[in-house]
Amino acid sequence: MANMLDIYAGKNALKTIQQHGFKQELFTTMLGANGDLKWLPLYS
Repeated sequence: MANMLDIYAGKNALKTIQQHGFKQELFTTMLGANGDLKWLPLYS
């Protein structure tokens, strides 16, 4: 079973991700849906 992550980003965030990659230090806020992503705030 493959892991999948859907990323919904605004124009500025998408441009930043495309230019610099998906790096934690580039962002101050990350939102996740309740459910399977409960590990997200614990991991960051």
